[in-house]
Amino acid sequence: MMKLFEDVMTDHALLDMIASIQYPFYVVFRTPLFGLNYLFAIRYATFSLVMSAVYVFAFIFILRLQKVNTQNG
Repeated sequence: MMKLFEDVMTDHALLDMIASIQYPFYVVFRTPLFGLNYLFAIRYATFSLVMSAVYVFAFIFILRLQKVNTQNG
């Protein structure tokens, strides 16, 4: 049974990518529960809106990095 699980995980890169990004996203989305919105003295709804903007900017930044890397490579 364990060998089958290892084969599936190594043969499917998508599962590996999901597993590698799962924990950081879990921490980022759970951050308001640990008081970061209280630290900045903003409501949870405002904090969620700000974090959404941060995610969009990070996504655009990563896309630009990938574009530069493919042009140079």
